[in-house]
Amino acid sequence: MIRWKSRKQKIWVANAYGCSRGVFYNYMETIRVLRNKCAHGGCIYRMDFPKGIKRLPADISADCRHNIKGGIDVVRYLLGCISQARKADLENGIHHLVNSIQTPEAKKVVAQASKIECWNILFGRIKNNAYLCSIKSARASIVVASAL
Repeated sequence: MIRWKSRKQKIWVANAYGCSRGVFYNYMETIRVLRNKCAHGGCIYRMDFPKGIKRLPADISADCRHNIKGGIDVVRYLLGCISQARKADLENGIHHLVNSIQTPEAKKVVAQASKIECWNILFGRIKNNAYLCSIKSARASIVVASAL
């Protein structure tokens, strides 16, 4: 975790991302937990964030404050503050990954375990008018495929 001595530095960085210090810390903690789960072979499609994710400014819905969708929404928000092109790359990668899930059974398992419903809109943009499960990871797809 980031450890700066100056309170001003902490406030300045948080403000650059449109957050208070507390929200910024919560978002960094969310990313840390997500990163560690991925790096150590965890199954992220049914991941839980026990502390909960702060709703604003990333506009995390109330039912996603403890699951993988909320974690990905935090990453999308912070990435969007840095670069809209990188944010679009992330969204396109997730879209490609979602479409790569072959069976309806696998889609259902991932959607139910991650508390994510299938949508016809992925991150606010219509994608081929298909109903999509909004958040997965390459690791989650492999885990689901091998479980079936």
